[in-house]
Amino acid sequence: MHAAVDRDKHKVRLRLIVCRLLQLALRVVRAFEFTVLNVRWDEGAYGSAVWVLLGFRTVNLVADFADTLVLRGLYSLERPRDVFVRAEKHVAKALSIESRLAEAHTSLALILLSAYWDWAGAENEFLRATELDPMEAQAHTYYSWLLAMLGRHWEAGVAAKRAQDIDPLSPLVNSGVAWMYFVSREYDRAIEESLKCLEVDPNFLVGLYVLGLSYLRKEAYAQASPLIERATVLSGRAPFYLGLQGLLYAEMGERDKVVDIISDLDALGANGRYVPPHCYVYIYAALKDFDRAFEWQEKACQDGAPPYYFLSPLIDCLQSDERHKAHLARMRHVS
Repeated sequence: MHAAVDRDKHKVRLRLIVCRLLQLALRVVRAFEFTVLNVRWDEGAYGSAVWVLLGFRTVNLVADFADTLVLRGLYSLERPRDVFVRAEKHVAKALSIESRLAEAHTSLALILLSAYWDWAGAENEFLRATELDPMEAQAHTYYSWLLAMLGRHWEAGVAAKRAQDIDPLSPLVNSGVAWMYFVSREYDRAIEESLKCLEVDPNFLVGLYVLGLSYLRKEAYAQASPLIERATVLSGRAPFYLGLQGLLYAEMGERDKVVDIISDLDALGANGRYVPPHCYVYIYAALKDFDRAFEWQEKACQDGAPPYYFLSPLIDCLQSDERHKAHLARMRHVS
């Protein structure tokens, strides 16, 4: 999960392959286990319990693989529309085996929100996940994102607090809460929560970039610049972070550096790397080249980009444009 959050494509691809091979191997082992149990599923309470436990371990493998795919789409490590289709199949498989698996409901909620912009459906699934497992911290965190994007900020804060009460030291939870406050335009709170994350893991990329972007929105460029540049280096110059660095340079008026960043993104795309269109949207919006920004945002629509990109504070300058409103309507945003 951390590799996906950090947007290191090569690590995630390797881990996906390893995960898939392990999953297949364990399925073979699991099938063998069922044949040597020496107890039938209908032979009393003991037989039923043993079969249920083995089955539950199997479905967790399927759910974990689905969760990895969801994160690949969530963070645009590949074309979101394609990866969410694959993730949805695995989530459906997990839920067909065990309909009360909270992790699978959390993944389904993220798919409904990210792939279909189905706000009501996603909310129902997040609530179902937390009902099944009140200690599912990530379900509370992701639910706070949905609430923040819909402008339900008080409720978002409550959901975020629940996540932190469950796992107060988790960099993943605290950086997720920081992002919720960032998208709510509460930049001081976002800075506070990012610092909590970085106290535990100084190199946690989500914490670094949310902290950097929060300073950026406050026009504190001296604080923002080293954070975003550091995140870009730690990510291996992944496209998403290059886009943020290009945005930073555009806002600072360093156009030569912006040109270099755009060239780097172009080269990555030419070499077969998926480059999220919003990398360019952020840069051209900061350059006030709105026509080109909307050309790239149209490509984001075609790729099935999640709503987080369209509703980001990084493109507040586009929000009043009718083209942006049309994209939101087309992507089913409900205000």
